[in-house]
Amino acid sequence: MDRLSIGELARQANVNIETIRYYERRLKGTDMVDDLICYCFGYTVDDIHLDYRENGKSTIMEKIQLEKQSGNCQCATKNPKGR
Repeated sequence: MDRLSIGELARQANVNIETIRYYERRLKGTDMVDDLICYCFGYTVDDIHLDYRENGKSTIMEKIQLEKQSGNCQCATKNPKGR
């Protein structure tokens, strides 16, 4: 799979580069899901790459926002930082 640059990945995921870097640092050397971006819904960097390749853009942030609006976000319990 061709990899996006960190800037392009952040743009397609509709997050800032520091968000991507945070999760890269946080998960480096762990057995956790590769490059996990979203604890609540389990999205990874690879999911964003695949979504981008299939749709010409990533729709993952939109999906996350819709789930949050529906009350399905569990960041307080699933995300180690509680957000």
